[in-house]
Amino acid sequence: MIAYVFWHVRREGVDPGAYDQALLGFHSALAASPPDGFLSSLTFHVQGAAWLGDTGDGYEDWYLVRASSALDRLNDAAVSGQLAAPHEAVARLASWGTAGLYKPVGWDPVDLDAPTTFWFDKPRGITYQAMLSRLEANEPGIDNRLWQRMMTLGPTPEFCLVGRGRDVLPYDWEGQLSVKRRLKA
Repeated sequence: MIAYVFWHVRREGVDPGAYDQALLGFHSALAASPPDGFLSSLTFHVQGAAWLGDTGDGYEDWYLVRASSALDRLNDAAVSGQLAAPHEAVARLASWGTAGLYKPVGWDPVDLDAPTTFWFDKPRGITYQAMLSRLEANEPGIDNRLWQRMMTLGPTPEFCLVGRGRDVLPYDWEGQLSVKRRLKA
């Protein structure tokens, strides 16, 4: 499983309720007509994500797919056929967006709809294995809440810790807490 995570900001002057409804309409249409390899999607209003500009306020969509090969099908489906109109409805209200590809570190990712995420980069001078060992020592099972960036498509940090904050990291590690609220129809 991998996640295409897309952050976006509505255009200035666009009604937040109208944007939310257009976004939910797209996610609904995607669930009703999923491309091969697509598992599910979630959309959130997010605050505190530094890469979203001055206010850190915007939207965060998680598109879960079986494998990277499903990304082409998702990309093609999003802008054609039954999804073209719902995609265009939200796209014309958006100002801009950025994205990243993330994979779960553990085998059983949990709690993607948790109200917080903590984004951080691996500290310099420490190996990935040492980093994971230190995290696991602080909180057993943490790997099931941890996602690692596969490709840099934007300015986001390398790791995402779902549903937790800085409290589980060693004291000298830095990061960015974002608070999110899941959008639901």
